[in-house]
Amino acid sequence: PMWIFGVTLLFNVVVDPVLIYGMGEWPGMGIGGAALATALASLLGAVLSLRGLIRSGYRPSFGGIDPSRLLEIASIGLPIAASGTGFDLVYVFLGREINRFGPAAMAAVGLGHRIESLGYLASIGFQVAATTLVGQWVGAGHPERAAEAARHVQREMLRLLLPVSLFVIVFAPLLIRPFSGDPE
Repeated sequence: PMWIFGVTLLFNVVVDPVLIYGMGEWPGMGIGGAALATALASLLGAVLSLRGLIRSGYRPSFGGIDPSRLLEIASIGLPIAASGTGFDLVYVFLGREINRFGPAAMAAVGLGHRIESLGYLASIGFQVAATTLVGQWVGAGHPERAAEAARHVQREMLRLLLPVSLFVIVFAPLLIRPFSGDPE
């Protein structure tokens, strides 16, 4: 999943400026181009995920789900679904407020969000690692080892993301400059 997120992020970083500002004789699409680039990156991520699942031997089947297990499945997926939904809702409301300051402010938030995605991408990779390790240790009947694995992943994530976060804070103007030279 981390590699897939990385590829989609890189795709979005490369395609965004082209679809927003254009290239050569093509004038670009503005905000609509940013939306299209994000949608295409999401589609690419879905295709790569499905390809990876199929290569690992998993063949998706949309039939045969035992209805009695749906509640169990929902209880596992509900926390992360609620977290994602909450994040999306916050961004919608935040975007609504920021739009009051004009399109330049919203564009700045979009650029910041893409730069922030670098750290977010890494945290998703750590999340997958922690989930896998904790699940394996709990399944093996060793909850103390599961807790130890979770703490280890947390330490490693901090070792990586703290310097990345400081880098982004200190060098924010340099990171944004390739996308826009507009001081506003």
